[in-house]
Amino acid sequence: MTRTLQNTIEPSATMDDIARQAGVSRATVSYVLNQRHEDRLNPETKQRVLKAAQQLGYRPNLAARGLKNRKTMLVGVLVQNNPQNPLTHPLTWHFVLGINDGLLQTGYSTVLVRLSDVQKDGGLEVPVFKGHMLDGMIVVNQIPPQVESRIGELVKRCVWLDANIWEDEYCIRRDEAHAAALSVQKLFEAGYRKLECVLPPPDETPHFS
Repeated sequence: MTRTLQNTIEPSATMDDIARQAGVSRATVSYVLNQRHEDRLNPETKQRVLKAAQQLGYRPNLAARGLKNRKTMLVGVLVQNNPQNPLTHPLTWHFVLGINDGLLQTGYSTVLVRLSDVQKDGGLEVPVFKGHMLDGMIVVNQIPPQVESRIGELVKRCVWLDANIWEDEYCIRRDEAHAAALSVQKLFEAGYRKLECVLPPPDETPHFS
């Protein structure tokens, strides 16, 4: 017999279910699960609610919570995939994995957005932009200048990660000068005395390094 996904996922317990099992009011359950008024809660009561939630397999409705807080809990990560660079540099995916792990710890989820999606029709056909689904955007690596201005129109909050853009706020870069100095130091300590630096030829959109 074939089991469908619908048959394998059981409905989540409600706050009323937790309140009955823990012997408290629904309001108390709400305070505990939403981490509100914790200073007013008895530690024993809090632990009883959390234990009941775990036993019943409670899963918070993030969509409903987002509507209440006016947040979608989604952050877009823009990565390159243009014809000149069809395969994003492998290091980018280490950034993406790190971003995803960090966001999960704060309750947010990662949505990958391709550079070509923004370049095509100004991103107007991308569902996350059409539906204003993103609370913010993280841009990884260099992007064309016209895309920079467009992202500012599509998303209110944006962080530039290791990009060819530098502003006073919301920009994060590696200290490549320091990394280069350490590399030379280690090579010198290993006994090398003649060093050569090989760089690719400059293109129309050189990376900041």
